[in-house]
Amino acid sequence: MDEDSSGTSYEVESSAKKAMAADKLAELALIDPKRAKRILANRQSAARSKERKTRYTGELEKKVQTLQNEATTLSAQITVLQRDSNGLTSENKELKLKLQAMEQQAHLRDGTILANRQSAARSKERKTRYTGELEKKVLTLQNEATALSAQITVSDQEVVEKKATNICCPSLCFSSDEDEDDDDDEESSK
Repeated sequence: MDEDSSGTSYEVESSAKKAMAADKLAELALIDPKRAKRILANRQSAARSKERKTRYTGELEKKVQTLQNEATTLSAQITVLQRDSNGLTSENKELKLKLQAMEQQAHLRDGTILANRQSAARSKERKTRYTGELEKKVLTLQNEATALSAQITVSDQEVVEKKATNICCPSLCFSSDEDEDDDDDEESSK
């Protein structure tokens, strides 16, 4: 009892109970040694259990502290990851808008290219048609020129024949000279 009396009043009462229990245990050991041995074994087992409980409680407190530290660290990481996620989401939206704009530009460009090709095809068709018409006109003009050339040749031959006739018939010279003058006037007016 002297060893346990150095603590608070609670400890004194507790140690007094243990001392009494120890006295009673000594008396019981004389009367029923098996029962006393069992009580002593139970006390040792309870002490070991209390020690295990204390150790387990300490381990749990350490685990709680460790888990709280991990939770704080993970919370900070979650904050960083959420910020990164928000940034990536924003960047993704911007890229989608750019892609959409590029697709629209490509669509417009394709439409412009198609319109230009159609316009070029129409121009080529008009050019081909116009060239064909010009070739027909040139051919017509060439035919007309050939016909006029033939007429001129025939006219020239008629003039030559007329002159030859005037030379052959001197009696008609006077009248043929007037005809020649008329012909010369006509040629000079042309």
